[in-house]
Amino acid sequence: MGWYGNRVVPRAVLMIALVLALVLGTFAPVPTPRSTVAAAAVDCSAIPAYPEIRPEDNATANQTPGQPTDPNAFYGEPNWQPYYAQINGACTGTTEQILEWAAKKWGFDDLGYPDLAKAIGVVESWWRQPTIGIHGEVGILQVNPVWPDYGPAQWSTAYAADYAMAVIRSHYDGNSFLGAQTAGDLQGAVAAWECGCAYNGGGWYATRVFGYNDSKPWQHPGVPPDWF
Repeated sequence: MGWYGNRVVPRAVLMIALVLALVLGTFAPVPTPRSTVAAAAVDCSAIPAYPEIRPEDNATANQTPGQPTDPNAFYGEPNWQPYYAQINGACTGTTEQILEWAAKKWGFDDLGYPDLAKAIGVVESWWRQPTIGIHGEVGILQVNPVWPDYGPAQWSTAYAADYAMAVIRSHYDGNSFLGAQTAGDLQGAVAAWECGCAYNGGGWYATRVFGYNDSKPWQHPGVPPDWF
């Protein structure tokens, strides 16, 4: 038996599916992106330089800009490629400044959630850039090593934040491997960052993220009930 998405599938069936996917992916025309968003040209220095609340963890990575993703390293859903190509981590500053920059770069402020990356960061790492997850996830928003060219997320806070918000935006736009299943569903798109699945916007992950988006524990660090 083998895992495929959230289902257990007989190994022979899984292998046949993978072979067909490779063949069709090789010979079929590349689909046209449905509604690819152009990342906003947000000037990092225009974001307020909020006080740093994680200097012991993030100082070096916060002052280390990322780099453009390697086009030769790309793999995956072709509709996601334009998002991948716009990831660069081109921001240095304080932790909160960088997270707000990443959310605004990918248009989440236009959706009414300029603090979305901050809230995700609370759930993923408690805003600690050196955090390493149980599956090898790295960075402040825990970029999984299955993603192409994830490496700079280990040493650049901005690259890690930029990468995660690009993926979430692609889910929201319906241009990820989940297609229309997460299109227009912001909670579902956020949940997909954690589970890689659709229709999970009411689950624990998105519930916690949007709860922190409302309570904003970074504005009162060390204070109950969150003790951020």
